[in-house]
Amino acid sequence: MFKKSTKDLILQLKQKEKELSILYTLDDLRDSAKTLQDFLNPLLKEVVKTAEVEMGFILLVNEETDELEIAAVNDKGLYLFKGERFQTIKNFARRSINSCEVFIREGGVFRHPHVKLNSILSIPLVINRKAIGAIVVINKRKGRFNEHDIRLLKAIASQADSAIEHIKAVERVKQKVRELTIITEIDRIRDKTHNLNEMMVQVLDVVAKFIPVDYSAVIIVNEKSQQPEIVATKDRTKGRFSNGFVLKMAKDAMKMKKDLLLKSGKVKSGKAKNGFVMPIIFGEDKVFGAVVLLDKKIGFSDNDKALLHVLEDQLDSALEYINVFNSMILKNKELQVLYRIDEIRDNIKDFDKMLSAVLKEFVDVTAATIGFIILYDDDGKEKEMKTIGAGADRRKHIMRKIGYDAIKTASLISRNEVSKDIRSILCIPLILADKVIGTFGVINPKGKKHFDVDDEKLLTAVASQADTAIFEDISKQKIKNVFKRYVNEKVVEQMLKIKNEQFLTGQRLNMTVSFADIRGFTAMSEKLKDPEKLVKVINEYLTAMTEVVMAHDGTLDKFVGDEVMSLFGAPVHYPQHAKIAIETAIDMQKAMKRLQTKWKKEGKIPCKIGIGINTGEMVAGNIGCEKMSDYTVLGDNVNLGARLCSAAKGDQILVSEYTYKEAKRYFKFKKLEPIMVKGKSKPINVYEVIY
Repeated sequence: MFKKSTKDLILQLKQKEKELSILYTLDDLRDSAKTLQDFLNPLLKEVVKTAEVEMGFILLVNEETDELEIAAVNDKGLYLFKGERFQTIKNFARRSINSCEVFIREGGVFRHPHVKLNSILSIPLVINRKAIGAIVVINKRKGRFNEHDIRLLKAIASQADSAIEHIKAVERVKQKVRELTIITEIDRIRDKTHNLNEMMVQVLDVVAKFIPVDYSAVIIVNEKSQQPEIVATKDRTKGRFSNGFVLKMAKDAMKMKKDLLLKSGKVKSGKAKNGFVMPIIFGEDKVFGAVVLLDKKIGFSDNDKALLHVLEDQLDSALEYINVFNSMILKNKELQVLYRIDEIRDNIKDFDKMLSAVLKEFVDVTAATIGFIILYDDDGKEKEMKTIGAGADRRKHIMRKIGYDAIKTASLISRNEVSKDIRSILCIPLILADKVIGTFGVINPKGKKHFDVDDEKLLTAVASQADTAIFEDISKQKIKNVFKRYVNEKVVEQMLKIKNEQFLTGQRLNMTVSFADIRGFTAMSEKLKDPEKLVKVINEYLTAMTEVVMAHDGTLDKFVGDEVMSLFGAPVHYPQHAKIAIETAIDMQKAMKRLQTKWKKEGKIPCKIGIGINTGEMVAGNIGCEKMSDYTVLGDNVNLGARLCSAAKGDQILVSEYTYKEAKRYFKFKKLEPIMVKGKSKPINVYEVIY
């Protein structure tokens, strides 16, 4: 009896020593472990050794999905954690987890071609009466599982579960620190640079601090081509992974809008045993690109994935911020260029010089080597071509071809590698009032191979404003050139402010026409036999009449010998044209009286003028041919004004009934006997202005 009890005590003592030994070992493992995996793998190794079993597993419950997941394996390389056999092991573990009790089974558990599996023991890992996983051991090396084995494994489990929770808590804190560090780093990078490529290179540097891999890359969708492009890489493999392989994985993840975990993948000069591809998604639908991580050794833990998703949350907002910031910079550039173009237009009156200055501005803002503008006439034929930059002349044939394509498509043309010395060209049609008036283009950007989408946006935006701001000056210049002879500067400025008015092409207007010519001119001509003196007198008279017409904002139509024809209510129309025409006529008579006094003192025969005025509908426009044209009016009402002038005596102002009705409240009139005029079948009523 005594001997037997001593043996039992010795056995119990050895068992306690074994328990204490592994518990001390667990403490050491827990203290030295940096990650949960650093603890679980050696823990399971100690369990297999101490419990004297052939193999073992540690399974943990996923806190989010409640699924059982393999956490550590020691199965002699039999891969029992795969397929149906692992499902059997999971079922045993689940029973002990659900009951928080030890589960044991003796006898053939399941068959395996290389080993007989005849016993299994599952010990739950319990914290606060809730199982967080289980330790499963298979096949006792000698005999069967007994109470000592169960007690030993329970003791291990009682320490392991708290150690696991402790390590998890530490890992959660560390993970939060890593996540916060990532957030802080991305914010710092975002504030430091607004260049996409620079930012992505720095982002990969941050990733490398936490997840050191052989290869990492950021892929971004090109805004212009809508194709993914590698914008940044960090490669320790010296080019082992091809761009095609990386882009294919990125495209797959972006298409599915979900993470891809790569278990194995072959490329030309190496293998990636582990890879992780994460799409960068803004909101719910907008895919910016992807992050690709590849490594020949390490796998990617849930913490790594969570960390990368924190990165993705920061990246999408950073990319959106870059887009907004760059758009703002682009808009600012547009405004600056437009302000400078306005300044050029206001300060340089010569159109040719202004065009050259604007072209230079376009070249500067796009950092181009060469710029060109081609202007076309109404028939679409080239009217003028202006270039800037070295070597522009020998590239004119290409400029013309690309310009033609821009006109044909009525859209911006962007082409790369056009010829040996043209690596990139942009060309945009210049459209004014739905009519193509020219093309503008730039060639070969400085400091980069091709023009990018920002250059296209800038060119399109500025050109769309410039064609109105500048090339509208073509028509304005034409108006100035035509009307500066007919009206004063004030009227010209009014005309330029009126949009969509067809001053030159023809207008049907209700207006007033006035004719004035000298009475007694023949007698004066005979007395002033010297032609120079006669011309001087006529010019003095015409100058005085012109000044009066201009002073009343009238339009000087033409001189026919000594006859002065003037218009009121065109080209700028105003309602009281009849009133203003009569006021002008009265002042013309007064001016003539001043001339009469002057000429009388000079010994010249004084002469008088008669004026005829008519109001009605007339057609006004620039009439003539390409070589010679004049702004004038046509119609029967014009002829009637001329007939009234012929009927008027010296110092007399005759008006038609139409004019009288328009102006009778402003002046005194005397009705005269009706008169017959050429072109009328009946006599017309005539009124004399009393002034």
